[in-house]
This record gives sequence, C-alpha cells and structure tokens, in this order.
Amino acid sequence: MLDQIKKFTGGKGVDYLHLDNTFATIGEHFPSQKEAYHDLIKIIEAKRAQHNNYLQVNLYCYTLGKEELFDTLSRYFKTKVSLMKDAYLRMSLAGMDMGQRFVYRGIYDSRRDGPLWIYVKKMRDRPRTLEDINKKPGQLHVVLSGWNKQYKLMHPRYVKLPYSSHSSPEEIEAFVSALTPE
Repeated sequence: MLDQIKKFTGGKGVDYLHLDNTFATIGEHFPSQKEAYHDLIKIIEAKRAQHNNYLQVNLYCYTLGKEELFDTLSRYFKTKVSLMKDAYLRMSLAGMDMGQRFVYRGIYDSRRDGPLWIYVKKMRDRPRTLEDINKKPGQLHVVLSGWNKQYKLMHPRYVKLPYSSHSSPEEIEAFVSALTPE
C-alpha cells in the first residue's frame, strides 16, 4: 500500500493527511470487511437451516459503501437482492453489473424466485422492539453497523453485526504509521 501511495504522490510522501475518523474512538472495534462477510454468511446459513431453507433476510444499513457486500451475498447465495430504488440506480450509474442479481423494490416483491430473499432496508426501518420482530416470522433481521453500543435487541432472529465501510481505530493507526506524514 505504501508503494502505491508513493507512486501516486511522485515519491514525495505526504505533507498533510486528512482522515475520515468516524470510528477513531477507542473501544469502537469491528472486524475487517472480509471477516464480517464470512460471519454474515454463516449466520444466514444457520438461520436458513432452522427455517427449512425458506428465509427472508432484511439487511438494515446505510447503503452507501455496502455495494460489495450486496454483490457478495447475491453471488454466494445465488439469489437476488432487493434494493431501494435510489441504491439500485446509484449502483447502475457507477457501472456495476446489475445483471439478474439486483432488483429494486416493487419489482421483486411479487416475484420471489427461490427459498432465500434478501432485502436491503434503511436503518431507520429496523425493528425497535421484540414485538416488531415477532410480528414477522420467517424473517431474519440483520443490522450492519460499526457502532458498538447501538441497535441491540436480544432475539434469535435479530443480529447486530459490527460491519462498517469506515476504518477501525487499529486500521487508522496502522495507515498513519505506514505513511509517516509530515
């Protein structure tokens, strides 16, 4: 990574460094994206087995920066991912191969093609009480967020997965140490 940065800067190094330090607070730790993908796949597979392979997965997250995750889930489970229309259009405009893996709300809801359905939903639409979850049997609710102290409910079909497209404090520290900015 350091070689790529030096190549980009013409070998001069970095004088000033501006960071997105959303999670620079000590104690806000979460796994790498690769680990989070693996954990999420294991969770979905376990819940599918408990529900005779028929399961609706609701992913509650801030969608910007999660496109790779949606693509990974679609490919791994060989299923479509239902996106909000704005996320669908943004991914299309960014040049992602939408193929048959992504649809937007309104089209997919009436045409379920298999036993697993993945819906991406806004964080504000997540269940807030156990009663909210109990009203939706056969659905797994997964909240994707790097914030440790938020979005917690204790229910077998509700999972808060520490996932973020931001860097963790450890990743920020390693990056700054590698750069040694002036």
